[in-house]
Amino acid sequence: MRFSCRACDTLPPGAARESGLPAAEAGYVAIAVSDSGVGMPESVRERAFEPFFTTKPAGRGTGLGLSTVYGFVAQSQGLVTLDSAPGEGTTVTLYIPCVPVATAAAVTETVQCAAALPAGLKALLVEDDAEVREVMRNFLLSFGCEVTACSSAEQALLLTPPAAFELLVSDVVLRAGMRGTELVRRTVSRWPGLAVVLMTGYFNQPGTAQDAHRHAWRLLQKPCSREQLAQAAAQALQRR
Repeated sequence: MRFSCRACDTLPPGAARESGLPAAEAGYVAIAVSDSGVGMPESVRERAFEPFFTTKPAGRGTGLGLSTVYGFVAQSQGLVTLDSAPGEGTTVTLYIPCVPVATAAAVTETVQCAAALPAGLKALLVEDDAEVREVMRNFLLSFGCEVTACSSAEQALLLTPPAAFELLVSDVVLRAGMRGTELVRRTVSRWPGLAVVLMTGYFNQPGTAQDAHRHAWRLLQKPCSREQLAQAAAQALQRR
């Protein structure tokens, strides 16, 4: 395994055209991770960033590793490239925009304001992946929230009374049963004052984005940082 890090002014020409990203004001940091393994055939390489896609046997992998990397880089307005071929190993390169000093200070101030959530905020968390659920639960606990965590929409709907919660944080695509969007519609219809944060690991869900905008729900791309969740929760509380 090899790691490298370098500064670069621009993205690779072909990748830059394909992504359509504007040039970063302060350039990029390119972080590359390479191995000398068996490499990937084109059919695998084309799907490598898809959530839940894995070539491992059932129960041996979640298929969220590279999709998590892709999500982090996309949220950072950066780019990730994957170079691989059978017998030639694999190189994943992250191009992360450098942040100007003035912008970094403004972002820090925004994060500090967003993290100032009401003490004892009662939050209902719905996430079917146990590891992700535990991470999000710990984030919410670190904000001083009182958290009830569920693995399905159906389990969440059994909780009574619905007015016991002030914030609902739910994944959109739950692997079995009701989707998160339907859970939100049902709970909000019973309690209109509920603040809503929807989470999704998919990057092309126009219907969900339109619903979130129409109903003043906050849509949060997964994976997310603790600060991003705090900001989304604060904005959801302001919108309700």
